[in-house]
Amino acid sequence: MKRRILWSAVVPAGFAIFSMLFGSGNIMFPIHTGMLTGSNFLLGIAGFLITGILMPLLGLLGIILAKGNKRTYFQELPYPVYFVLISILLALLGPFYVIPRCIHTAYGGIAPLMGVPFWIFSAIFTFSLFVLSYNHEKVVAIIGKIISPFKIGGLLFIAIACLYFAPSIPFKYSNLSWEYLIVGIKQGYQTMDLPAGIFFSTAIYAYLAQFFNGETKSGRRDLLLNAGLACLIGEMIITVVYVCFIMLGASYSSVLAGQDAPLYLPLLAKTALGSSAAIMIAFTLFFSCLAVSLILADLYATYLHEDIFRKKLPRVLSVMITCGISYVISLNGCTKLCGFFLPILTYIYPLLVIFAVYKLFNIYYQTKA
Repeated sequence: MKRRILWSAVVPAGFAIFSMLFGSGNIMFPIHTGMLTGSNFLLGIAGFLITGILMPLLGLLGIILAKGNKRTYFQELPYPVYFVLISILLALLGPFYVIPRCIHTAYGGIAPLMGVPFWIFSAIFTFSLFVLSYNHEKVVAIIGKIISPFKIGGLLFIAIACLYFAPSIPFKYSNLSWEYLIVGIKQGYQTMDLPAGIFFSTAIYAYLAQFFNGETKSGRRDLLLNAGLACLIGEMIITVVYVCFIMLGASYSSVLAGQDAPLYLPLLAKTALGSSAAIMIAFTLFFSCLAVSLILADLYATYLHEDIFRKKLPRVLSVMITCGISYVISLNGCTKLCGFFLPILTYIYPLLVIFAVYKLFNIYYQTKA
């Protein structure tokens, strides 16, 4: 039987996956990979894609096969363990670390142009999150149809324009070494996008479920197919950007040496395109951070509404709490909480990778049966 593919929903969902997963760390690590691998950047690309693309894809597809239900996905875990795990991960991905970091990153691009005090910018940013995430059902559509085109266009324009003016990279066939593959694997691993992929897929599945009848066997298959295609589209776009950024890191390694990682992209753009690139950088960083923050705010608000308040309080209250925490943490405390959460994630992440591999095959064979 011919399967139904609804491209008008699949493409925005794929764009949304790209925008959700591609944050500030996804800019820094591939560029740094290029710097470290130099003329052996092709091995760096291969290694980076193994851990930076395949690992998150395990989580994306695993949740899709689990029909977007994270409790079903983690059903082997006792509820107390599951609850602690998602609480830690969502706190780290949400208002206690990643959202405040996104606010600082966006401000770093805007500040040189406007000179707005940070507390005002953060208040405007978090209020925007509240307004945009107020309607839970429309969050993915807003990201995929409105924000993502600006983000994708900005990143690709900067990457391709910088590559056009980049100095050539001499490829030394006699100097091939598997150590450069390991460098790429390690750098891709540090993106730690698997937990994000797991949680983001729940939103993607819920968005696509509006267009298919999940009560019928054919409808469920169509939904799985379309959700899987959306994941592949999102990861393909991320792959293209990763390859461009790794090549840029290899080309401009002398310019970037000794610089702080958050400054990599602005320095690349300024070197290749001149001071006029500041507006494009500010524009791109703002939409990049807004897209990531929006889905994370929605996920954490949903967690509060469903897992903490048990739907006994209006969801709008959960959205207000999420945005309020993000604002307060952005003003102070982000670094301290990072020092608390990140070591925990360092130990949890390898276990998540192993679990994701097991879960993908387990759910696939159960679904096939």
